Amino acid sequence: MDRTAARRPETGVETPGMASGNDRDVEAILKLLRAESEAFWNKDIEAYKRCWVNAPYVRRTGWWSLGGVTWRVGWDEIERRTREQFAAFPEKNATPETMWRENMVIRVGKDMAWVSYDQHATDQGEPIIDMPGLSRETKILEKHEGEWKLVYLCYLHRTTHQMSSAVVQIDGERRVIWKNPAAETELAGDCGLVIRAGRLRALDRAADQRLTATVDWAAKLDEGLEGRREAVPIVLEGGRGEPANVCWVIADSGVILVAINDRAAASDRLKRASLIYGISASQAALASEIIAGRDLREASENLGISVNTARTQLQRMFDKTGVRSQAALVRALLSVSAPGE
Repeated sequence: MDRTAARRPETGVETPGMASGNDRDVEAILKLLRAESEAFWNKDIEAYKRCWVNAPYVRRTGWWSLGGVTWRVGWDEIERRTREQFAAFPEKNATPETMWRENMVIRVGKDMAWVSYDQHATDQGEPIIDMPGLSRETKILEKHEGEWKLVYLCYLHRTTHQMSSAVVQIDGERRVIWKNPAAETELAGDCGLVIRAGRLRALDRAADQRLTATVDWAAKLDEGLEGRREAVPIVLEGGRGEPANVCWVIADSGVILVAINDRAAASDRLKRASLIYGISASQAALASEIIAGRDLREASENLGISVNTARTQLQRMFDKTGVRSQAALVRALLSVSAPGE
């Protein structure tokens, strides 16, 4: 049987977009998917266990934007880790009540089947449990004593919902598609970026040219078979060549994000740059203040040092990196990245 159905589920119930197999098997698989989801978010380990083949060959794999790659081998490991996670977050999660799935494909064989779909959910306030936004999932099932059970799960979950830093999603023409509340706050202040005629722009002309060029590059990055993810910092300069702020253009498999004043990203790059350039701890502390847009007077006050000491540390960083302005220093320190980024 082949059929097509294209409607958004109203109550989180999965509707197959394309299915091949007899009606009884398809309905049983849909029932299993619902049971597994409800058991997981209800933190019911025994119900969750009944949805899986409890054998060493099962796998749970995935990638999510807050944690990277997951690879769990065998039911014993999956059960142990799931129990620990449920114990840490014991309250029921309302995700099944709001979740919906689309573009579902179900292919059923004699005693094996696979399912693929796009899953949408909302943020329920549990960062380790929630899967807000879009996740793409594939599951493999086996039939055991007439019942379908899961043997493999792979999920790809990219979300900006749980990012604490300011994030704007744009297209290749810099048209704003979406922005989070933190970005609303940053853009309403003096971050060096504005939205004009629906497009993201930098107030500084040179920075705006760099933003245009970087977005053009990001738009062309997703042309091959495999996806790519890279991040490029853009220094938004103030007066006297001092950096006023930093934004990051992030190319992520066809999606373009601009993160504004992302302290975590800057800190990670600064740690690597300190190793490469031989930046001392005190110099790195000053660099962090400069990256945050503070002038030498503000930075020295925050660090409890004199302005003259700050100038000496800044000069030493200039000598080590071969630059002669604070904006160039920030670009040099934040442009350090690891292979594969």
